Amino acid sequence: MHNLKTIEGKVRRILEKDEEARNDDMTLYLAVCNSCLKGAGAMPFAEVMAQHKYLGFHTIIYGHRMRGGDMFADLGKYQEADFWQEYPSVYLALEDGVRRYDVFAAYEAGVRSLVYRLDLEGREEELIQFGLDASVLDTGIVPAVDEKLLTLSTCTGNGYSKRWVVQAVLRETAEK
Repeated sequence: MHNLKTIEGKVRRILEKDEEARNDDMTLYLAVCNSCLKGAGAMPFAEVMAQHKYLGFHTIIYGHRMRGGDMFADLGKYQEADFWQEYPSVYLALEDGVRRYDVFAAYEAGVRSLVYRLDLEGREEELIQFGLDASVLDTGIVPAVDEKLLTLSTCTGNGYSKRWVVQAVLRETAEK
């Protein structure tokens, strides 16, 4: 979506046709996403902090915690150690292969906290320690500063100033 006029036109067309989208921001948001990502279904939306072909030290994927069980509906379950023990890894499927990340932290974070910063070069250890200190889980996993992190982020249901975060470290890549 590098062309704002393109998305503006799509939003206008949706608003003209869909009364529900005119009255509900979430309905509008999902309609725009579905319009722009045909066939994507209930896929979370990524903010990749590096080039598409190269996932840098810290990649964040934002997804909605949908009531119907879609997207990141289960992410909040990482508050419980039993859930983490049953699902210790998350998988990221890209066009060049699948990456397995092991969860090392789960916590609530302010939207202006370190985990959402883009200027982390040289602060890798600080970010890792921030996640470990804030985590409600004790996984025993401590990422090294040269390993790649994946952060999953969703709403808490308690306003807009905080988000639920699950952080994981890359452990395995299976290329196509």
